[in-house]
Amino acid sequence: MATPGTYYFDSSSFSTATSLYTDENLTTCAADGIYALGTVVRRQVNCVLEIVETCPSCVFYTYNKTTAKSSSSLACAETTSSNLYFNTSSPANGDVGYTDTGLTTPFVGGDSVYGLDQSTTSPSFSVVISNTGVLSSKTTCVAPTPPTPTPPTPPTPTPPTPPTPPTPPTPTPPTPPTPPSYNYYSAVPCTGGATVYFRTTGSYSAGESVKIDAYGNTCYEVVSGGAPSNTNDVTAAYANCTACLPAPTPPTPPPTPPPTPPTPPVGSFTIYTNSSTGTNPLQGWSSSTAACNGTGVPVTVYNSANHSTVQQAYNAGNALYVDSGLTTLYNGGNTYFTDSNSGGNYFQVGPSGFIFTFSACPAPTPPTPPTPPPTPPTPAPTYYRFENCSTSQFVFQTMNSAPASNARYFNGLQYFRYTGVSTTLPGSPIVTNLTFVGQFGCP
Repeated sequence: MATPGTYYFDSSSFSTATSLYTDENLTTCAADGIYALGTVVRRQVNCVLEIVETCPSCVFYTYNKTTAKSSSSLACAETTSSNLYFNTSSPANGDVGYTDTGLTTPFVGGDSVYGLDQSTTSPSFSVVISNTGVLSSKTTCVAPTPPTPTPPTPPTPTPPTPPTPPTPPTPTPPTPPTPPSYNYYSAVPCTGGATVYFRTTGSYSAGESVKIDAYGNTCYEVVSGGAPSNTNDVTAAYANCTACLPAPTPPTPPPTPPPTPPTPPVGSFTIYTNSSTGTNPLQGWSSSTAACNGTGVPVTVYNSANHSTVQQAYNAGNALYVDSGLTTLYNGGNTYFTDSNSGGNYFQVGPSGFIFTFSACPAPTPPTPPTPPPTPPTPAPTYYRFENCSTSQFVFQTMNSAPASNARYFNGLQYFRYTGVSTTLPGSPIVTNLTFVGQFGCP
């Protein structure tokens, strides 16, 4: 029997969730087991929800329900007026009643007593329904017992008059049961085909799916109500065609061919060798100093890791080869090489082509520049004294050459004459705007 409970999952839909939890913070995993929400059923193992399935227990069954009553006798005497849905055809104590065919919203019963029946408006049993929809105290409704008539007390006979026999009561015939009220619907096969009709005492919405007794195990999708009268009854109901139809068998994927191993990239760079060694391949110098100061012959070497510099190959521990096919290791004879002519970096290459002792060549000591000769002192400029022809005030100004004695000069406003005096220590003021006018003396 299913046990209702409140759980939380990490998705907007139970169908796409990955785990089920007992707290809304999603920190405590629900126990391993099978969980259902509506027509969706999934098993949780080690806090992981497995594939979505639809099981027969998710089919809903419709019962007619009375209004809430305070006792079983009142509920059994009431006429049903609304629907309640279950995941079992014979609800018992502990089962849950729902207000929707998806079985997701438990009926809030308020711990009152309700009369239920699957096909008529007269309850066949009563139950107490809690606020979480759980049934308890299921009691079969018993038809009321007719009162036993009390026979009249016969009068004391007075002889010789015989007693008058009592008139027997006229039996009342039983009231025939009210025939159920059916709703009639039209439906089409989920896989396509002609329209059929069925009846039910409950109700269905368009899009729900049913199986009908007259059509075997075929799944039908409900289209609409208002169909012609018929006697075709529902044998099973589902939320939709997907829940009714069997899950399709996934195709077998084609085998994946094994990946082709990639061809290792070949890298190359130039090293500088000592041509005077005469070896094949050419080796380097006997010391790092000789290598850094020598002029080498460029030789292209190869490596198996696509390195383009000596330092990359040294850092990765890759060997050097003579050929691009990487078949012959470079025999460096533990001598010193450089990666550029006259400087750069020096390194040693062993007999098996491996690089060790990689370092930068020391920078050459620059020559000491010659001491420049002392700069002669700049001679002080010569200032020439001019007298204002109007005020007799002196002013001083430098010239490219000495002016002629008593020569007349003009500053745009006043005239001046050169007094014939020059000095390197002028007085004040010093001016720069005097211009020779080609005349001599004051006007």
